[in-house]
Amino acid sequence: VAATYNGVDLSVIASATVGITFRPKTIVSAGRLVPGKGFEMLIKALLKLPGWKLEIAGDGPGMIPLQQLIEREGFLERARLLGRVSREELAGIIAGAEVFALNTAFETFSFQIVEAMAAGTPVIATNVGSLPELIDSGINGVLIPPDDEQAFLAAMSRISADKDFRDKIVFEAKKKSQEFSVEMTASAVQTVLDGLCAPGASASVFLKRRQTIAKLVRYLFSGGVAAVTDLVLLYIFTDIANIWYVTSS
Repeated sequence: VAATYNGVDLSVIASATVGITFRPKTIVSAGRLVPGKGFEMLIKALLKLPGWKLEIAGDGPGMIPLQQLIEREGFLERARLLGRVSREELAGIIAGAEVFALNTAFETFSFQIVEAMAAGTPVIATNVGSLPELIDSGINGVLIPPDDEQAFLAAMSRISADKDFRDKIVFEAKKKSQEFSVEMTASAVQTVLDGLCAPGASASVFLKRRQTIAKLVRYLFSGGVAAVTDLVLLYIFTDIANIWYVTSS
């Protein structure tokens, strides 16, 4: 059975990325600032990524602790918390970055990954939830274990140093992103509906439904009759015939 994914309006990406200036050695991440999203590791990884900058978009209770970590590590000039930004603004920020990273320990369907793929920004993400359904590691992005700094640094090194690899995953990611467009989702839903309404298919579905309902009615009717009969006889034996209630039962 093929999954039907939430559709992503990729036209927003196209309009939001017009005239964007490329910012080399910039990593962008996004998400709610909560434990488990892995922003701490991305910040600390800057120690081993000289010259790189990190921008994190999103809001949440982790804003203050993350800002304090940035200050402790001395990264005020290299790491920024952008706060909550609009979808259009975020699309432009991602499109201008050299890498989009999502170091999360839990995730379902990620709109940001699809948008980054459509924008032509190489993606490094974790192999959790449904993310492996979006990314074929080494083909259209790179998947790593959550909070694995060494794996993240290795992926960063390969993407930045190997132009052929970078160009390949960008090309394949743009193609893959089209599978999650609004148009593809609408087409998949229409196919399902057409199958339900097709001659024979709909008859089969309704026949099974009728059979199930008929069986349920039979059980309810026979069970109801039996219950009413038991209660009536128990009343007759105990209250009218004055038979001891245990014997009546």
